[in-house]
Amino acid sequence: MKTPVYFLTVLAMFMLFESYAQSQQQLTLPSKDADKLRELTALFVKAFNNADVDAMMHAYYGDEYYALDGSPPRVDKENWKKYLTTIFEKNRITTDVTPDDIQVSGDLGAIRGHYTLHITRKSQPDSTTVLHSNYVEVWHKLQDGTWKCWWGMNSLIKQERIPAK
Repeated sequence: MKTPVYFLTVLAMFMLFESYAQSQQQLTLPSKDADKLRELTALFVKAFNNADVDAMMHAYYGDEYYALDGSPPRVDKENWKKYLTTIFEKNRITTDVTPDDIQVSGDLGAIRGHYTLHITRKSQPDSTTVLHSNYVEVWHKLQDGTWKCWWGMNSLIKQERIPAK
């Protein structure tokens, strides 16, 4: 009696593993939607590096955005825009962003990646703060086919200060 139960258990585990492996292969296949999310990330980075807050706002969905570490956890778009505008008025900031993984299922997309921020205070240009962080974003595909970022969070990995040359 133990042998058939053991055999069926192993067979069931194998089938579950095989099913899981196939589903993971299907999820990681390139898709037009994943390519679009990668493109939208690049457009956001370009806007960010040019301190173009209006262009950055086009990425966000709806009136509220669940935001970054250190900022209010949920803000309306207008206040988020004011917050970012103030940050860019006081600092020169550039970023490098790498989306490490993009998953899409129906009208939802998730991006997991990492980025580096280079922040130089305009009032103290003698050094730059460099922040290395991971991030996760959830995107929503609207009925017209456009994608908007609905939620995002980051996690600081490392912070360093680099003196000006």
